[in-house]
Amino acid sequence: MREDSMVMSDDISNEFSQRRLDEMDLSIARIDRCIIALLAARFAVTHDVGILKAENSLPSVDPAREAEKLQHVAELAKASGGDPKATALFFRLLMDEVVVRHNVKLNE
Repeated sequence: MREDSMVMSDDISNEFSQRRLDEMDLSIARIDRCIIALLAARFAVTHDVGILKAENSLPSVDPAREAEKLQHVAELAKASGGDPKATALFFRLLMDEVVVRHNVKLNE
């Protein structure tokens, strides 16, 4: 194979790879927008839960319910081909943030 055809082949391969990466970046951006919209919706509902708990003198944290929820999302992740541990960590972060928001709201 001639050297100039190898260079041309590499250019085509690099161009194709870059085009595929650009397409994947767009897909990730679309997914991110969906995740952000879902997180906003989830935080709106958990905000209402916090208000209801506060109005009824219920504790903002239910460790048994949280453990059940983390197990459930890990199982869902596994069934979907995802990473159960990473999913549980993500939801742990979400739940911790909800508690922080509830506590801030209670102290206002």
